[in-house]
Amino acid sequence: MIDKARFEPEEWKGVDLKRESIWKDGAERKDSIQWHMAQIYVTGGYDVVCDDDESGEAADLGLPEARNRRDSPGTCALQVFRRHDAG
Repeated sequence: MIDKARFEPEEWKGVDLKRESIWKDGAERKDSIQWHMAQIYVTGGYDVVCDDDESGEAADLGLPEARNRRDSPGTCALQVFRRHDAG
């Protein structure tokens, strides 16, 4: 079980919680969940935020991150985020 203290509350004002994808029918939806989360990662210092709105994708958002740690110098990590219950 994950300790509740590791979770951070998020402000969802202005976000339509029924809109998962940024893109739909060629239109960018800036009130979507993915747009909101992508902006958090962009302003949080990630250099690259990959959005995958196609069906069957591995993740909704991918965040490549270069790491230079003593135990694994020069490695790269990929954080992926997926929301399963949205349409």
